[in-house]
Amino acid sequence: MALGDQPLMPLGVIADVIQRWRETLAPAVAPVHGEQRGHPLLLDRAIWPRVQALAPEANPRQALVDLPVEVVVAPDNDILLDIDTPDDYARARAL
Repeated sequence: MALGDQPLMPLGVIADVIQRWRETLAPAVAPVHGEQRGHPLLLDRAIWPRVQALAPEANPRQALVDLPVEVVVAPDNDILLDIDTPDDYARARAL
């Protein structure tokens, strides 16, 4: 899952997440920067039914509660930056 409000997502991080999944076949793979998990979040097809069974208002991360999430260390915090407000947009443009 890649969020549309994260336009600064590095392509290398996407490739790293996919590669880690290919190596491990983990149920979920996500990049991390520091202690924070970000996007894109790769969900193995085997856990799609868990996500689809969630209530519409639920956060998809609830499907991962008891599953291991393989992580990829991201080189910077671009995986955490998103644009939700005009101020966020102005900060992103400055980058």
